[in-house]
Amino acid sequence: MGEIAMKKTNILCLIIIAIICFSLFSCVSPGLSDWEYELPNDYYIVRANSNSIGIGIKNEKGNAYSKVIDNYVVCFAYNDKYVCARRFELASDARQEEILKMDIEKAKYCIINTETKDVYDSLTIEEYEALCNELGITDLCGWINTYPTPDGARF
Repeated sequence: MGEIAMKKTNILCLIIIAIICFSLFSCVSPGLSDWEYELPNDYYIVRANSNSIGIGIKNEKGNAYSKVIDNYVVCFAYNDKYVCARRFELASDARQEEILKMDIEKAKYCIINTETKDVYDSLTIEEYEALCNELGITDLCGWINTYPTPDGARF
């Protein structure tokens, strides 16, 4: 086999190896647009894919999340003690365009006490506002949208 044929074979092998490596790593690593947003007491807003933005708490090793609020968080607010979120319950195949057009009246609200780990979920807006008053939650930051990616999120 000639020198030119050997170079072509080597280049072809490198291209095949690169394609295989890219395919493997894209399946096991986070997507390019996945992110996390740090909240108090090891809680995080986590974008796992285009249909899944939830709230999780990091495990003791700090290398994985336990889901606290699943499904689609559209915005959140927090202070040193509480995390609040507005979310929609979605079908697994919901598209971003559909999510952005959802009626806010169908939103559910949640409150997490990050110190005691108490979770109040699937609240109506009226229940949410009443519970905020009952718990004395008055000093939250403003609502932060999860789309587009919020400032301060880490990829």
